[in-house]
Amino acid sequence: MSTYDIVFHEEVTKYLIYDEFKKFVSDTAIDGVQRVCAEDKETVSSDYKILQNMTCKGGEPSYMTIKVSTGNPLIDNMELENVQTRLEKEIMKDKNQ
Repeated sequence: MSTYDIVFHEEVTKYLIYDEFKKFVSDTAIDGVQRVCAEDKETVSSDYKILQNMTCKGGEPSYMTIKVSTGNPLIDNMELENVQTRLEKEIMKDKNQ
């Protein structure tokens, strides 16, 4: 059994007050997961229930970071976890002296 995170643009939440739109968003999410699972010859049940008044464990759910292409090859290939800020560089310089 696998778990998948589904991400929609934050603007989608404005329209979730409409039941038809909730169904559309849910069906779109299930369709996306089914396409991924089809590659491994797995199936996903399209039987679901939209839960009401549920709270996320630990409070509000956090935002997901999604890497997007900027068209700039220098930025697109940059690994941000390997980049140091000016302050980090100064601290390391002072630490090594």
